Amino acid sequence: MSAEIAVYARDRTLVRVAQLDDFGELTARSVFNDVGTWTLDMGSDSPYARFLDPSTGGGFAGIVITADAVPVFSGPVLQRDEAATITRFSGACDNHLLRRHVAIPIGADDVPLTGRASTIMRQFVLDQIGNGVGLPTRRYEELLPIADPGIGSTVTMTFPRYTPMLDVLSEIALAGGGLRFYC
Repeated sequence: MSAEIAVYARDRTLVRVAQLDDFGELTARSVFNDVGTWTLDMGSDSPYARFLDPSTGGGFAGIVITADAVPVFSGPVLQRDEAATITRFSGACDNHLLRRHVAIPIGADDVPLTGRASTIMRQFVLDQIGNGVGLPTRRYEELLPIADPGIGSTVTMTFPRYTPMLDVLSEIALAGGGLRFYC
């Protein structure tokens, strides 16, 4: 049985604003614990093109792909190319935010943390770029904490300083039993 796939446009606040059903081609490439990419072609006259336009949609405007109503991929529009009758939108998956930011010292960061891998990963993201972060340039108000699934083996981590967050999360995920995180 195959999954029902749906593609949505999201606005700058990550809210789904339209289901896209008139596109010509969609390619989404998810990469294990890294940054994936996507492209979507639609007619230049499509009424949905305005939702994906980076100049009107804002920095987080992009797509959400679901399989049986469960999100499996998401990411912002980073580029728009227009041809005579086709507009190509392209971008990276949301993990690109984790690649852009390095881990910075927060509190007693030299103290090792021990817990389930998913718990440590969740807390690390919230401490680094979540709503409670003191530095406005690092805070993403749109990042909503989800319930900790409590998966993975127990790990003990001392977070390296000034290392891309994506690398730190990948290290925790692998140490925790090969967990996978995706956009």
